[in-house]
Amino acid sequence: MSNRKKLVERDNVHMFPEIIHSSVAYAIVEYVKAQKITLFIHNAGADDLTQRRFNPYIFCDSFSNSQKTHRLGEWAFKKGYRKAAIVSSDYAIG
Repeated sequence: MSNRKKLVERDNVHMFPEIIHSSVAYAIVEYVKAQKITLFIHNAGADDLTQRRFNPYIFCDSFSNSQKTHRLGEWAFKKGYRKAAIVSSDYAIG
């Protein structure tokens, strides 16, 4: 049994206030939703966690990764740019 499962099922924990990595948040998001456990995300910025995979038990108090670049795309389009190159890391939010 994982540490988080033990905390919920044995110790009756009602919230997880420590998630900072997107990959960790993705790994537990379905379990958290099924168990109705509140999950506070302090740094994980993966958009799916708070947008497409909306979960009423998730609270993100930092940022979403698309938050910073969304306006940049609109600005570039208005300036006439139609091509872009994107360089990204190969992990959960990349």
